[in-house]
This record gives sequence, C-alpha cells and structure tokens, in this order.
Amino acid sequence: MSEPVSEPSSQHPDGPEAPPPPRALRRVRVTRSPRYGVFLLGGAVLGALVAVVLTFSQPESEYGYSATLGYLVVALGAFGALVGGLAAVVAGAVLDRQDRRRSQRRD
Repeated sequence: MSEPVSEPSSQHPDGPEAPPPPRALRRVRVTRSPRYGVFLLGGAVLGALVAVVLTFSQPESEYGYSATLGYLVVALGAFGALVGGLAAVVAGAVLDRQDRRRSQRRD
C-alpha cells in the first residue's frame, strides 16, 4: 500500500508569506533633444555633395577640377555644418517647447 503524497505547503514554517511591499511611484521627466553631431555631419555631407555638383556642372577652370572641388568641399562643407547646427538648435527649441506643453497638460 502506498501512502498519499502530501503536497508542499504554500506557507512558510513561520507563518503566512508576507506580500511584497508596494513599489514607490516616481515621476520622471523625459526630455527629447536632437543629436547635434548628426545634424552637423549631415549638413557637412550635404555641403560636400553640393560642391561636387557645382564643380562638375561647370567647364574646367584654369585651376582644374581637383583644386576647385577641394576648395568648394571645404567652404560648402563648413557652411553646411553651420546650417545643420542652426537646424539642430531650432529643432531643440521646438522639442523643448512641445515638452513644456505636454508637462502642463499632464500636471
């Protein structure tokens, strides 16, 4: 004859198991901001592409294509990076303004 197998008790030997303490809820503020490096690099790359198009859309000058391309890549790349940086600042201001509106609605 076999004896009935007793199931393990869900209680500890010291008594019933205490429920876990409730988690404390914290309010956090998540802010979004543009990645300035990406904007700067994107502007510089676009400026370099414009330099390539401008260089090869004109007939060859007395300086040659490589010198013209080099000067234009430096000049338009720097200008493109400047424009990209300004675009990042504007995007950051817009995102900050939207963030303020959201926090006013939720509070």
